[in-house]
Amino acid sequence: MVKKIARVVVSTMIHLVIFGLIGAILNFLLSLADEEGVVLYVLWAVVGIFCGVMSYSSGLETMTGQPLSHWTYRKDAPRTSLVVVAIKLFILVALSILYDRLGTESLSLAITYFVAVFLAALFMEATIRYQPTRVSRPGGDQTQD
Repeated sequence: MVKKIARVVVSTMIHLVIFGLIGAILNFLLSLADEEGVVLYVLWAVVGIFCGVMSYSSGLETMTGQPLSHWTYRKDAPRTSLVVVAIKLFILVALSILYDRLGTESLSLAITYFVAVFLAALFMEATIRYQPTRVSRPGGDQTQD
């Protein structure tokens, strides 16, 4: 379990960095066009939403060893999903504290990004639930709980 959690942490950090770089590049391009204010917050919120969705699905695939479309028939799906969301919350709170301690100028944009990542992961956790009814498994056999 510890190895799986470590993989989820690494996966989350990789997603945060990749989408953060995309956001930073777009932020730079918008600053060249003299765009400021609400546009930058919307940009970081949208990038954060994409990051949250992608890192949530990647985290679940890492924890369960199955594609996102097949893990909902497992009885431990709700607990696994909450573990992934809790890991993301821990990472995002730690990064927010780090950004605050560093005194960066763009703390409000970073917090917008982090909140969007967490809310997207929370939304995914709330909408993709364990399905105790008859479900088709990848091998074609049927199960009923």
